[in-house]
Amino acid sequence: MSYSYTPTPAFFAAAKAVEEVHAKHDQSLQLLAYALYKQAKVGNVQGSQPGFFELKARKKFAAWTLAEGTAREVADALYVNCSKHMEAGEALHDENRALLARIREST
Repeated sequence: MSYSYTPTPAFFAAAKAVEEVHAKHDQSLQLLAYALYKQAKVGNVQGSQPGFFELKARKKFAAWTLAEGTAREVADALYVNCSKHMEAGEALHDENRALLARIREST
């Protein structure tokens, strides 16, 4: 059984902000934003791991996999927090710090 989830207006505003500032941040923080975005929009990771030579796609897939099990509503709120961190330096929530640490360990 699946359920329908629509991201919040704050999520969509955060996506615009991340698009504008993501290049200013290290790859790990970019991967955090990507993983949370995908988890909120799609849910748990889908598809298979990209091929060996698709390094960027493999890193994105791996980061999204680390967010697996996070409720879409929670991922939405964490993504908004990540966006505010990237845009204005707001402190990351504990969950985001923990996920970022796991992403850094895996890359």
